[in-house]
Amino acid sequence: MEESTATGQCRNCGSQLRGPYCHDCGQSAKVVRRHTWDLLEDVLGNTLQWDSRLWLTLKLLFLRPGQLARDWIEGKRARYVPPFRLYIIASFILFLLLGTFAGRNMDRNPTGPETPAVVSIDENSEQSLDEAIEEARADGNHITEAFLVGARKALENPREFRSRIFKSLPKAAFLLLPAFALLHMLVNIRRERFYIDYLVFSLHLHAFAFMVIAVIFVLGLISHFLDNASELLALVIPVYVAVGFKTFSGQGWGKSILKAILVMGAYLVVLLAGIVLFFVVILIF
Repeated sequence: MEESTATGQCRNCGSQLRGPYCHDCGQSAKVVRRHTWDLLEDVLGNTLQWDSRLWLTLKLLFLRPGQLARDWIEGKRARYVPPFRLYIIASFILFLLLGTFAGRNMDRNPTGPETPAVVSIDENSEQSLDEAIEEARADGNHITEAFLVGARKALENPREFRSRIFKSLPKAAFLLLPAFALLHMLVNIRRERFYIDYLVFSLHLHAFAFMVIAVIFVLGLISHFLDNASELLALVIPVYVAVGFKTFSGQGWGKSILKAILVMGAYLVVLLAGIVLFFVVILIF
């Protein structure tokens, strides 16, 4: 329902109206009053439209590896959730689960469900660590000194150290995206694709991997038996990569599997180096 106040005063700034819009603030002279049902209909319509995109995206992501990235590159985008948004959703779910439940489990001692886990440093170890810190300080090796100081703080307050790890994990994982995309591009250097194309594939692949890891983690929380059985789900990821490479590049199975092995091998090296660097940075800073 609309009410016109074109001959009165602007409801926003109080200026005298001279037409359908206020000449001072630009607000429309029309006052639109809508029923609650109309607003609810708008909200549900947008939500259902977004949900339909999400379900279609997830269906293609899980059932047709590589096709989602290929469709996106070919311009079929309106029907799907954008790659970066999909990655953020998967990343949020995974690291929320890890930060919430993994931390609680680590606070418990395996010998008893209600016994807090305590890390203590015996006197000899503490003295050795202090001596190593003093030696590094005397030698002017500030990096080693900072690392050892950080290690001692982590041992003295493991809960705070673990909290820093979980807070930094999403950022560290995000930095691996361009590395995988670069490796993927290098094994396809002769193909006419841009780096952004491989980055889109990397976003979709990591979103899928995060969701699989989240499922494995949840099954492990439910039952120890399910925890052992769910570990087999991890084998889905390398198979997914090989199938995705084939769909994305359009090449045969032989080349796709070989390139998947090369990329995953190189990526594993990058991942291990990244993990070491991650803990070094966490300890020092």
